[in-house]
Amino acid sequence: MTILAFAEFMREKSEVLAKFREFEALVTNHTVLHIDKLGSDNVGAYVVKDFEKCLSGGGIRRQLTVR
Repeated sequence: MTILAFAEFMREKSEVLAKFREFEALVTNHTVLHIDKLGSDNVGAYVVKDFEKCLSGGGIRRQLTVR
């Protein structure tokens, strides 16, 4: 099992989906790994229908922290 952590800084919340797609392309094109789980806080700031649809379409589970 391999666990990697990355951080990406954004100016606007609207950048989340585009940044994730860039990250996903980087992982799948340059490694033999795939994204199984995505962890984030449970504040709800980045819960966007298109983002959730992208994750579920790719078989990626979302792991939210408890607050």
